[in-house]
Amino acid sequence: MNQRRLLIGLIIVTFSLAAFLGAYLINQSKLSLNVPLLKTGSILNKFDQEVALNSSDNSIASSNKEGMLSQLGSKKAISATTTSDGNGVIYYEKGTGKVFEVNLEDRSEKMVSQIVLPNFVNTIWSPNKKEVVSLYYVPAGNQYKYFNYDTKKSIPLDNRIVSLAFSPDGTELAFFKKGSDDEIGLNKIFISQPDATSYKEIFKTRNNDVIIDWPNKDFLSLKSKDPYDMWSLFALKTDGILEKIIDFKSNLEDKWSPDGSRDLISYINEDESTGIIVYDFKTKAERQIKLNTRASRCAWSINNTTIICVASRSQNLSQEDFYMIDLTKNEDPKIIASPDGTIKTEEIFLSQLENYIIIKNAFDERLYSIKIKGL
Repeated sequence: MNQRRLLIGLIIVTFSLAAFLGAYLINQSKLSLNVPLLKTGSILNKFDQEVALNSSDNSIASSNKEGMLSQLGSKKAISATTTSDGNGVIYYEKGTGKVFEVNLEDRSEKMVSQIVLPNFVNTIWSPNKKEVVSLYYVPAGNQYKYFNYDTKKSIPLDNRIVSLAFSPDGTELAFFKKGSDDEIGLNKIFISQPDATSYKEIFKTRNNDVIIDWPNKDFLSLKSKDPYDMWSLFALKTDGILEKIIDFKSNLEDKWSPDGSRDLISYINEDESTGIIVYDFKTKAERQIKLNTRASRCAWSINNTTIICVASRSQNLSQEDFYMIDLTKNEDPKIIASPDGTIKTEEIFLSQLENYIIIKNAFDERLYSIKIKGL
């Protein structure tokens, strides 16, 4: 009798387990039909799917409302700029040199280049966004390399070139080159093709610290430092004539308007206060700006009369306000955005439609945007 009961019990347990396993397998089969499979094939395809998922999460988690801070992309960024079509931002990833592009509206992110660039430092974009000159660390020092994204042409530049800039239309390159061993102290400035070939000399100087910009087709902008760490700013016409703009300033920074007609200049005064002015290159007039910030924390509008600047809140240095300066009006800067979040703006520029402020946050080295009314 006991054996019969034991047998019946075993049969019941067996049927119960079989029913449970059958239901489990059926449910798993149904579930698997609703779960997208990972793409197979190349690493790039796998990456594209991961980016799509990350971007989707980003667009949900990040606010794209006016005046609010929203993260752009998922990587630490270097040398960010607007895309050639104006719809997004393109940047290099810190540590790898890979290139990514982020759409400003839907926050989708895609890889532009998966090539790892060892010892990559930063890059200078041509205005057409098809050519770059990138800086790399090498044992003998730093060296620039030219690269064309269309032709894939790559050329290492002379390792004595220490500063350079593309012309406003991107058809030429200006560079500052230190003298050779038998020309110590005799440094030169050249204008060349974008890949630094077919060059011509336009200026000689004994100054070893010169930073080049090219704000206007008719002249270059030169910042030079003396042995006492004081900076001076000059305009060098393409025919070699030098014109002084401002001299002997500490921590001198400047940012030219898109047409090169005005220059926003900041410096540190002897009393440690910050001075910031707008210099009109045509009239030589100066206008003081009542804002405690630096030129590197400002961005020009395409209209050449509006400037967007960021300044830390006096009561909280890890939060910032964004101001608009209208040079056509005799008014103090006006706050246009006061986003929440812990930020310290390291770089700033405007989207091509000027409906977004783009910043790089020094705290996490990532890109963020703030949607604003069009300027």
